[in-house]
Formats: sequence, C-alpha cells, structure tokens
Amino acid sequence: MCIRDSINPLFGFEGKDLQNLTPEQRKWKIFETLSAIIIRKSSFSKIIIAIDDFNFADDLSREFFDILLMNILNNPLLIILTTKEDLTFSTASEDAVKSIELKGFDLENTGLMIREYLSIEFAPDDFIQKIFTISHGSPLFIKQIAEDLLFKKLIELKEGKLYLTKPLNEIKIPDNVNTIALSKVDALPEAHRKYLQYASVFGIIFNGELVGKMVNYKPGRIIGSLRYLEEFGFIEPTEREEYYRFIHSTIQESAYETLLKGKRAQLHGAIGKVYEEKYKGKEYENLEVLAYHFGRSSNYLKGIDYLIKAAEKDKELFANYQVIENCKQALE
Repeated sequence: MCIRDSINPLFGFEGKDLQNLTPEQRKWKIFETLSAIIIRKSSFSKIIIAIDDFNFADDLSREFFDILLMNILNNPLLIILTTKEDLTFSTASEDAVKSIELKGFDLENTGLMIREYLSIEFAPDDFIQKIFTISHGSPLFIKQIAEDLLFKKLIELKEGKLYLTKPLNEIKIPDNVNTIALSKVDALPEAHRKYLQYASVFGIIFNGELVGKMVNYKPGRIIGSLRYLEEFGFIEPTEREEYYRFIHSTIQESAYETLLKGKRAQLHGAIGKVYEEKYKGKEYENLEVLAYHFGRSSNYLKGIDYLIKAAEKDKELFANYQVIENCKQALE
C-alpha cells in the first residue's frame, strides 16, 4: 500500500487499498503511515514537536502519539507534551518517555523570579512573601501576578527597585490565574477589550486582520490594538504572517466568557460563513472547524448538518469518542 492511499481519507479521498479495511484497521493504518512519515523526515533533520496543555487532547490524538512514541527510539525526534494530569502511553517503551514534574518555587526562588522577570535588584520582603503565599510558588501564577500589578499600576519600577503605589494591605491580589486573567481583560480600554473578545471566538490562534474586519476597525486601529495587546502580555505573533496567539489559554477563555451568549452565537455564525467561503471545495478536510463554529451559532440547521458530517468523518477514522461528542452537540 502506498503512502498516498493511506492518508487519502484525511482529505476526503478513498484509496482503493483501504476500501476493504474496517474503520479500526483504517485508523491504525493512517497512524502508522503518518508516524513513518515523521520518522523518515527526522532522518534528514532533527525534529522537535511541542504541544502545550496535552490534557485537553482528544482520544484520537492520544492514540496517535502512542504509536509515534513506540517508534521514537534511536531517531533524532523530540516530543514535548505539557499537561496538568498524569499521562500514560500503553505501547511506548519506558526508555522513550520521561516525565518531569514541575514543582513550585520556595520563598527564596519566588523572590529571585520576581526580580529577574521585572529586571530589578530589589523588591520588599513583605511583598515577596505575599506573592509566595498566594501563588504557592507557581511560576505562571507569579508571572501573571506581576503583570497584573504592573498593568493596574499598583507597583512601579524605578532605578532597579520595586515600589508599591499604595499600602500592601490595600493591594488585592486574586487567588487564582483565571481571576487574574478576567480582571486584566475587564481593565482593558474598551476598543482593545472588544478586539480581544472577538479574537477569543476564533480560538487560541487567530488572524489579526480578519478579527479587525469583524470588529469593523480600520487598518491603523487594528495595528494599534495588536501592538497594545502584545505589549501588555495578552497575545504574541506566530510564525505565520498576520496570525497571533493568546499568551495563555486562560486569557482566551476569560475574554470569551465576558461575551454574552447571544453575541458569541452571532460571532460564531459570522466566522463560520467566512470559513465556509474560504474552504469552498475543501469542506471535508475542514469539517471540524466548520462544525465547531456553526455548532455554536444560532444557525441550528447548518450547525447540525456540519456536526453530523463531522461525526460521519470521525466514524470512518474510528474516532468513537469524537463521534459521540459531535452527536451529543447536534442533539443539544
């Protein structure tokens, strides 16, 4: 069986050699072929695959990485998966997988991170103690707290030192990352907050110009919002021109939650129409994104249609969990 025939189902084409295989056999054949392509590519140049928040990965993705990890030994291929839960891979060799548990900083290193991150030489001891007590030494939380306090002008940096703009007991620091993200979004100037909210409907990664058109901003205003949001740590540019990503999923989720449900549905429908035009003639390979947006829009009939088509596609690939999820959403 040739490589082209093995991966054709991913793009809506049916290879002759796959017609007699069961959905499960077809799935494993596709996995093996994709794995072989990646391993072969690594023989020409080193490959690093990095995926954040792998705990959100669907069952099909986990199964694929199980196959890939089984073949990783003795190849210049590094896979980095960050997760908030324990990961187990049934077929991977113990020599191929190493788990590294990231523990929180102690008080001394919390102070060191604050000074390094803010590029200062001094911060008050009671301030560091308060940050440590609330963050439990979590590097992400420490960084978010520092950014939030700077953004709200509750601290100032002068000549290598950190100064409080009001007494420490009057400075309220949220007790979790989600609350910080939400408060940062709420504190944005209205124009930039609106841009961020619209961007959040696209997901973690979005096209900056397309979001600007949906907000009805002129080019200069789009650039202004992108620069402001990047400067204050909400988004960052990607390798793809005109595309940006949220610095962290909590910021994207928080911006999305600030939209009323009716507005979310309206925006999902508008985005769905844009993608429908963009992927005209290529709907099959993009069913997931079309189902995602129309399934959350007020265009219920079109949402159900794409969700059912996505479920049928998942069934062909033996992605049973995704079949169930798409059918459940269609019924809702």
